[in-house]
Amino acid sequence: MNTRYLSLISDPPAGFVCGVFGKRELLSGTVVLLAADCASACALLPDFRTRVEGVVLTFGTPLITRLGPLLWHVSLSREALVLGGELLALALDAVTVASTAGDQARLAQRAEARLRSEHEAHRHDYLRVTEALQNQVERVTGSEHKLSSILENVDACIYLKDREGHYLFANRAVRELWQVEMDDIVGFGDEKFFDQATSARIGHQDRRVMDEGETLRSEDINTLAGSGKTSVFQSTKLPLRREDGRIYALCGISTDITGRKRIEAQLKQEQQFSKSVLDSLPGIFYLYTYPECRLVLWNKRHELLLGYDTSEMKGRHVTDWHVPEAREAVLSAIEVVMKTGQNSIEAPLVAKDGRLVQFALTGVKFEARDQVYLIGIGIDITERKQQEEKTRQLLAENETILNNVHVGIVYLKNRCVVSCNRRFEEIFQYEPGELLGESSLRFYASRETFEQIGLEAYRTVAEGRNYSTELRLRRKDGSVFWGTLGGRAIDPDRPQEGSIWVYSDITERKQAEEKLHLAASVFTHAREGIMITATDGTIIDVNDTFSRITGYSRDEVVGRNSRILSSGRQEKSFYAALWRDLTEKGYWYGEIWNRRKNGEVYAEMLTISAVRDVEGKTRQYVALFSDITALKEHARQLEHLAHYDSLTMLPNRTLLADRLQQAMAQAQRRRQPLAVAYLDLDGFKAINDRHGHDAGDQLLIDLASRMKQALREGDTLARLGGDEFVAVLLDLADVAASVQVLARLLEAAAEPVPVGDLMLQVSASLGVTFYPQSEDVDADLLLRQADQAMYQAKLAGKNRYHVFDTEQDSSVRGRHESLEDIRRALSAREFVLHYQPKVNMRTGEVTGAEALIRWQHPEKGLLPPAVFLPVIEDHPLAVEIGEWVIDTAMLQIQRWREAGLNIPVSVNVAARQLQQPDFVERLCALLAAHPEVSPADLELEVLETSALVDLARVAGIIESCRQIGVMFALDDFGTGYSSLTYLKHLPVKQLKIDQSFVRDMLDDPDDLAILEGVLGLAIAFRRQVIAEGVETVEHGKMLLQLGCEQAQGYGIARPMPALDFPAWASTWRPDSDWSNRSSINRDDLPLLFASVEHRAWIVSIARYLKDEREEHLTLDHNLCRFGTWLDTEGRIRYGAQSAFPGLESLHRQVHLLAIELCEHKAMGLKLEAVARLGELHGLRDALLEQLQTLLQEGQK
Repeated sequence: MNTRYLSLISDPPAGFVCGVFGKRELLSGTVVLLAADCASACALLPDFRTRVEGVVLTFGTPLITRLGPLLWHVSLSREALVLGGELLALALDAVTVASTAGDQARLAQRAEARLRSEHEAHRHDYLRVTEALQNQVERVTGSEHKLSSILENVDACIYLKDREGHYLFANRAVRELWQVEMDDIVGFGDEKFFDQATSARIGHQDRRVMDEGETLRSEDINTLAGSGKTSVFQSTKLPLRREDGRIYALCGISTDITGRKRIEAQLKQEQQFSKSVLDSLPGIFYLYTYPECRLVLWNKRHELLLGYDTSEMKGRHVTDWHVPEAREAVLSAIEVVMKTGQNSIEAPLVAKDGRLVQFALTGVKFEARDQVYLIGIGIDITERKQQEEKTRQLLAENETILNNVHVGIVYLKNRCVVSCNRRFEEIFQYEPGELLGESSLRFYASRETFEQIGLEAYRTVAEGRNYSTELRLRRKDGSVFWGTLGGRAIDPDRPQEGSIWVYSDITERKQAEEKLHLAASVFTHAREGIMITATDGTIIDVNDTFSRITGYSRDEVVGRNSRILSSGRQEKSFYAALWRDLTEKGYWYGEIWNRRKNGEVYAEMLTISAVRDVEGKTRQYVALFSDITALKEHARQLEHLAHYDSLTMLPNRTLLADRLQQAMAQAQRRRQPLAVAYLDLDGFKAINDRHGHDAGDQLLIDLASRMKQALREGDTLARLGGDEFVAVLLDLADVAASVQVLARLLEAAAEPVPVGDLMLQVSASLGVTFYPQSEDVDADLLLRQADQAMYQAKLAGKNRYHVFDTEQDSSVRGRHESLEDIRRALSAREFVLHYQPKVNMRTGEVTGAEALIRWQHPEKGLLPPAVFLPVIEDHPLAVEIGEWVIDTAMLQIQRWREAGLNIPVSVNVAARQLQQPDFVERLCALLAAHPEVSPADLELEVLETSALVDLARVAGIIESCRQIGVMFALDDFGTGYSSLTYLKHLPVKQLKIDQSFVRDMLDDPDDLAILEGVLGLAIAFRRQVIAEGVETVEHGKMLLQLGCEQAQGYGIARPMPALDFPAWASTWRPDSDWSNRSSINRDDLPLLFASVEHRAWIVSIARYLKDEREEHLTLDHNLCRFGTWLDTEGRIRYGAQSAFPGLESLHRQVHLLAIELCEHKAMGLKLEAVARLGELHGLRDALLEQLQTLLQEGQK
């Protein structure tokens, strides 16, 4: 058969079209059978494979894989084309099937006869159409190849389906997903590949597309039939139409988005978590863009505190929350954040309803994706600000009261003025603030009176009694007047903590006693209440002030006994002492409680004087008094603020320290133990965070009350702060007697507490220690022990107590690495040497290095020698390690020399190594192993205490080493007991001053004196000196002024690995203050000592303010050690210099500020006082700089 022709049969079975294609591109001999009725095709050709639109007879490769969609298009349109021949037949309606070779031949002959008969009629049309069609087919064929390649290589699943839901085509992505070939797809429906539910849903969607003719987009979860694998697909289905518009198939494109959906779910979960974290913050959170300063992220707390809805928040400018006058400052604060990375301010934010909410705001610079942000949090401090304002108002009110009472009131400490009211300044004619820090000596007419009153008053107030007297006082201008002086200690048990004194100018009263008739004006206009009585107490007269204070009019009291004013508070012994003073001295002055007409009890400062006639007989009594109730209330408030917790009203840390000291002394006297219990609430922070500070505060108040009730009478419960409490249990019969009390404490702390609608409950972890102990301990150590035991209770599970084990603690503190570990480390080469430079601080020359051993522990990291050297101190292993150090140091000297660095290295020699009989021989052997190293490059350091063991032997060893070129230095010089004795016998080259003296010389005059003495010894014995422990520039300056130029210490360089040393040595330069500093004359040494005295005084003030010591040095600038030097030696030697007056002024300013800070602490404002220590240090530095100026002027 000619394969170039399409053979047609004119009488086929109904519904069939048959054709034989023979183009070069197609498989020769392939027969295509097209049918509308598949069932008929299968019946006629049972051996053939069925398709939706027909049957394919394949003698090789299936034609579908070559023609693709074009084949089906031809099939559906019932059109057959000759793809490369000379004949064309269109719109074939009926043909029969060729099933055998004979049939095919007959079919071909009949088709050829029919076509030739029509050939001539259509020849010209045919040739024209054939040519055009050939060109079109070639273009279509090329496009088909490209399209097929694209469809096969895209990742999306692409498929074609007919109207009955059978697959016509599926690309590679579909076949790989289902793991089947094309033959297993074409002609089948979805029920073969998907489970029942998925297949039903897909069929419903396909019918919608076919019926409605619209494109359908969906996201579906598909489950495969065989594996049950579930995936999420994003699908698009669109209808395919014939030229007449009828829909004959659909095309689907599906993309697997399962991974994307999983990521989206994870991102959503992470976003929800981040939002939950932000919303759980106790304060507001905000995120602004910069420089736009627009809000892009915030937490729920932000909305709640300021009253805004979510829709009102986004995009707001940062200044929208602030009052207009604060906006410029807020923008400036943001600029600081952008420059420094962080900044904090306090500012009010404006709520939606106009309220101002005070916040502490902290901002941080944050960058992400080329965008700069301001991120931060804000804590609501409105309540704190309100409390501060109330406190300020209270202080202002109290100050107003103090400044308006008629008597002069002064608070003295160490007999220096800490504070006083305006009346006191007026009495002595001083300007406001002029007396602060001044000694009370200037108020007395003479030094003798000052000293006498001091002795009498101290004895009286120390016994808890009031002291009062009349004496002659001195004003600022030197004039002398009569006055009354009365006072008492703030705390009689600690009179050194200060006392309150009331001064009155009684000059007029004295004159009135001499000339009573001249006192009428004074009587009428006096600011004090005045009452004149007969000797039996009958009231003769009173003034208007009396009536204002007592509420009684003159007519109501005249003729009645003065007992009508008695409050009943004073005992009979009080009045007995009063009358005794009146009889013996003629006057009485003191504090008394009386009662007003309305029954109110009030305090008054009362002076009673006897009026005698010329014969000395008492005729009348004159009483002057003033109402000091407000003053006493103020003093009580100050006392309470200083010693009690403002929330729970329990003793605070200050009062606890005092009571614990007294309890320890009592325990020693009574020989009965006491217990210190440190209690921390478990779970309190969670309650505070969840329910707010108000609920937390109420919980603390209730628990404090319950725990206090759980204690015995006489025990103390104090609050240290937060949720930490301390109980002091006194007079225990034995240690076991505390168990019941501790159990009650734990039970009280664990009971539920109703707070509003809530029922809150926590537990407690309690640590307890006992006193006395086998070792001497102080109050601070007891608290630390109890704190440590409490921590153990928490580790053990909380809601329990743990007793501090003193024996175990002592053992733990003494524990070191075992000898076996150290021996193993030596074998494993775990020891290394670090090198600390030695320098000339003035010239900058690097003069040497000290080799210091370290242990590079495989688990614990780099360990210092203090961890392991004490273990081997008396063990032969010390000799092995010592020789390893010498050998390693000499090897390093050799390597440095090869690198161009020539410096000697010193090595510490342990006492046991030095005492070896063959020490010198073994040292020579080590030197011989390194012939490139000169013995002079090795220096051995021996401890001063080691040299004392056998002075003669050590001296011989040092001399033998000196003969071979190895020099010795005496380490830690000054810590021994016979320095002068052995220094002349030991041929050492150098003395190393112990770092303890150097480190503390700036604020310890004793260490400075030792240091100066050691330098003098070195000069006398012609020894070189090097100072250890130079940690700051100030250390170096002081040493250079003392004449010591050689030094080492952290202020120069820390010990470093050998590899780092050359680079450091090449770049190090001394501080400019060192280069320009020279030693001073011995006549100027007292000035250096004076500067150290001043530093020490500053340190004492700072430690007092921080509660690190109970008392400070004197506040009187005339009586401190520096002030004494300033007024004596300093004035004699430097008084004529121009810098001296400025020094005096700075010294006075330092003391005034110190008095103010101490006064703040006494008023309970410790934090404010500590915060201002920077001001005190600034004045200190200015004073020290002025001293240097004075020194430089003196040396010119």
